[in-house]
Order: sequence, then structure tokens, then C-alpha cells
Amino acid sequence: MGIDKFDIIFLLGRPAAGKSEIIDFLLKLSDEERRKNFFMGKIDEIDDFPMLWTWYEEDDILANKLHKPRLHITEDGYFINTYLWNLLIERINLEYEKHKRDIPNYLSEYTALVEFSRGAE
Repeated sequence: MGIDKFDIIFLLGRPAAGKSEIIDFLLKLSDEERRKNFFMGKIDEIDDFPMLWTWYEEDDILANKLHKPRLHITEDGYFINTYLWNLLIERINLEYEKHKRDIPNYLSEYTALVEFSRGAE
């Protein structure tokens, strides 16, 4: 008995590398076609960008409105501390665990498509 579907697929690539186009292509397929040709269930996108954007927004508020030090990201776009990479990965893991908990039949029907994009450290 072979694999029916993948539980998780990581879509890694630099910014503007075509990840969104791949996701768009996969989402346009029927569930049956996606499962037959790509071993994927219904697509559940987990994207690190909204998490990062929240950090940028928080740091902007802290620095420019409250005149306090940034917590996450330097003015030129780098993490203040390298352990924030670990925090980001744990946030992605937490989202996946919440989806498994909250979405009925998640493991049997869905494939988590984790989109992760980095241009520099």
C-alpha cells in the first residue's frame, strides 16, 4: 500500500521565486486531481509572512510612536537576536498544532503547505 497523501509539505524559496504561483496552481486543481497527481489533500496554507509582518508592525509602533526599543527586527530588516528564528519555527509549529486540533478530519483530509521565505539572515 503506497502513500495516499502527504501530511505536510514545506515550500521554501527566496522572495519572488514563484511560491505563490505554485500555491495558486495547486488551489485551482480539484481535490481529486491534486490527490491523484501530487499526493496532496485539501490545501491548508501556513505562511510565516503574517507572523513576521506582525513583528514589523509591533516594532514600528514601539520605535516610532512609543519611542521604545524594537523587540524583533532592526531598522534594516534583520532579526535583533538569532533565537528569533527558533521562535518563528515554533510559531509555525503552533499554528499546525492548532489546525490539527480545530479542523475536523485534518490529518485525513488536508495537506499543510508551509510557505517559508527568506532573502537574508
